[in-house]
Amino acid sequence: MSELAIFRMRQGISQREMANRTGINVTLLSSIERRRHVPNKNHVNRILEAYGIERPEDFFEPSGLAK
Repeated sequence: MSELAIFRMRQGISQREMANRTGINVTLLSSIERRRHVPNKNHVNRILEAYGIERPEDFFEPSGLAK
């Protein structure tokens, strides 16, 4: 399980709710959380804001960000 999924679950938020908050399809969000899909910059920004993440380097390695 990824740090991103753990972070979301600790907040007590379902994937579906987080998908609604980010505007990202729940299937895509699931793939991002499982690290099967590299999010583009737009998705990263939406996730950071919706999850309330202040230190993105803890969740997204710079080399893993889509350009």
